[in-house]
Amino acid sequence: MAREFVTVEVQGLAESEAALKDLVENLGVSNATARNTIGRVLVFAGQPVEEAAKAAVPVKKGKLRASIATSRKLSRRQKAQHTPIAPIEAYVGAGSLPQAHMQEFGTAHHAPKPFLRPAVDSKVDEVRQRFADQLKVEIEKVAARARRKLARLQAKGK
Repeated sequence: MAREFVTVEVQGLAESEAALKDLVENLGVSNATARNTIGRVLVFAGQPVEEAAKAAVPVKKGKLRASIATSRKLSRRQKAQHTPIAPIEAYVGAGSLPQAHMQEFGTAHHAPKPFLRPAVDSKVDEVRQRFADQLKVEIEKVAARARRKLARLQAKGK
């Protein structure tokens, strides 16, 4: 089975990337802080897909629904099967439960009951907008923290 990825294009990322680069170069923000900022925004933006998938998943005992999450981490098994396509990624989906892909894609004895793909398809515009809006907010927060830190260091004469 071929892997399928959803790519979301967001306009204005060049300006955001320039703003993060400026923070790193001029305000002393670490590259890790810049990466973590993007990661937080990605997780925030993925929340509508998570909620829609949880609402659409067939429920027998509730384990599959409970495993659906938005995160920057994969299970050990998922990580072994994943090839990163970007330097910073976030994932929305079920945990490493075997019934997740069987529900989504079906089996020889069970018709597919997709819950994740319809969630992604229905929320892609909202994800794009949340990402763009929250990225601006997070960059402003990081810049404000960096300026406060710089002012404290200058006040101490360092």
